[in-house]
Formats: sequence, structure tokens, C-alpha cells
Amino acid sequence: MKRHGQIFTMDLILGLMIMIAALLALLVYTPAERAPFRDDLERLSVLMSEGVPANWTNSTVSIPGLLSNSQFNETKIRAFDNFTIDEEREILGLVANAQIRFYVNGTLQSLCQTCGDAVPASYEDLFVLRRYAVLNGTVATMEVTLWR
Repeated sequence: MKRHGQIFTMDLILGLMIMIAALLALLVYTPAERAPFRDDLERLSVLMSEGVPANWTNSTVSIPGLLSNSQFNETKIRAFDNFTIDEEREILGLVANAQIRFYVNGTLQSLCQTCGDAVPASYEDLFVLRRYAVLNGTVATMEVTLWR
């Protein structure tokens, strides 16, 4: 009886087992990177809405959405900028530190100068979330940085 090809079969099986183990490890550990920020990310999703009430002001806001007609509303962004950092954290219910910046064509806009804290030089965990919408006829990026 000839035993040709058995080594190849064993190599193939061993290789597949290693590859499957690596993929499973990747699937299991990747969501954990977002775990510290999961609740804050859900709370921040309200910024991509019109808010409550839809035409909120700093004195009437329940939920501070930054959109109107599916576009960034500059008036709402500036009103949000008028909150103190503590007021922003309280109204959004954030646990992590946050910074919100707006970019148009890669250029930082002066819309939200004090939206959140300044990102420190050292931190334990950091997560960056980017959302896109139209601002004054141009596609803009809202970049939210969370850290602990």
C-alpha cells in the first residue's frame, strides 16, 4: 500500500485549523475595542438627528441634534458650541471624554471651537468616529474622538 500524499493532507488540515483559530480570535477580540465606548457611541448618535425639539435652542433643548433636512445646521452647531464641556457631557450622558470637530475638504472648521475637551497626549483607550453630511452645500465630516 502506498502512502503518497498523506503528509500534504496533514499539512493542509493543520494549516486550516490555524487559520480558523486566527479568524475566530479576530472576530472575538475586535468588538472588544469598542466596548468601553459602546454606550457613549449610542448616545452620540443623536447628534446625527434634528434633535428634540426640531428647532431647539440652548434653553429649550432636550436632545441636541445637529441636522436639519439631513444636512448639518450651522446654527445648531454654534448653539451646541455655546454649552460648557460639563453641559455637553450631561446633556449627552457621556462617560468618556469627547471632542467634536468639523472638517470641510480636510480643513478644520471654526464651527465648534469648544465642543468637548482637548485630546491629551496620553490616554488609555481612544476611538474616533466620523460621520458625513452636507454643510453649506459641501460635504463635511463630523469627527468625534472619545478617550479614557
